[in-house]
Amino acid sequence: MIDNTMFEIDDDRLPAIVQPRNGRSAHSLDALVTWCRAHQPDVKELLQRKGAILFRGFEVRSAEDFAHVARAISEGSEGSEGSRASQDGLVEYVAGVARRKKITDGIYTSTEYPSHVDMPCHNELSHTKDWIALIFFFCQVAPKERGETPLVDGREVVRGMKPETAALFREKRVTYVRFLHCGDGSGILENNVRVLDASGYPYSVSWQHTYGTTDKSVVEANAKRVGADIEWTSSNDLIWRETVQAIRRHPETREESWFSHVVNFHPSRMAPAVRKRIPEKEYPRNVVFGDGTPIADSIVDEIRDCVAKGEKLFAWQKGDVLMIDNVLVAHGRRTFEGPRTILTAMAGLREDSR
Repeated sequence: MIDNTMFEIDDDRLPAIVQPRNGRSAHSLDALVTWCRAHQPDVKELLQRKGAILFRGFEVRSAEDFAHVARAISEGSEGSEGSRASQDGLVEYVAGVARRKKITDGIYTSTEYPSHVDMPCHNELSHTKDWIALIFFFCQVAPKERGETPLVDGREVVRGMKPETAALFREKRVTYVRFLHCGDGSGILENNVRVLDASGYPYSVSWQHTYGTTDKSVVEANAKRVGADIEWTSSNDLIWRETVQAIRRHPETREESWFSHVVNFHPSRMAPAVRKRIPEKEYPRNVVFGDGTPIADSIVDEIRDCVAKGEKLFAWQKGDVLMIDNVLVAHGRRTFEGPRTILTAMAGLREDSR
């Protein structure tokens, strides 16, 4: 059982909250790290039961502090070895759809969407066979208004779906289709994003930025490894197709959870005029059932409703560190005004059997 003489633990909500007892601020980030290491099995149990834990009131001030906390808390998460692990054990962000900037090894900005655009809930890297177990967020600058990170328990989403809808996704799985334009290979994010709509969505991110290379053979080798189908256009743009699960069993608890980017990828999210103007083959993102049949707008609307019913919000405070079990809980982003700086880190790289 967790020793809570130092810290208060509120596990009656999503996310669960861990903070210094009686609001004392004397507990540094090192005290938090020591406590988490001493109670690793219990912290893991709390995370798997609630799906997310918010560590609040500790002296986490910088990207380096955040990396230290994330690395320590994620110790023991299997699969974080290999070519995508940074020198501090966190996972490098490769093959993702987000436009984000690298701050230091394993630490990135959260998705750099326009502030007036909502980001639907999703599970990080759920569109690929290389996915992660844990994702962390750190609030360096809290927004003045809104800007929450909504959370939803994927177990509740599955339970809320019509049985026949869930059966469709279990049986057919889904195929994510990405159109990645040819960028300039400079590594500068702004030079590798093509915005197709004034709202900031939809947009295409270059394949050079997405896969961190200008070498086509590296992309092709990665596609072969994960079993993706790829196509190069005459303009050196890349079309990437990958078939994966949308309902996944947690590798340890064995509970079923909605684990997907379906709402984010589905063309029903695009403005009707933009959806009509762009050739379907050049949609920045698309998703169909694994057998190639379209996913009806009505099915995606059903999923949106299930997600909306389960979403939980909390207001960010400076120094907050949020830890999420990426299979059990999906996350998004609300619109905001003023400055907002949320950093992210990932750990526990998993690779589905091919």
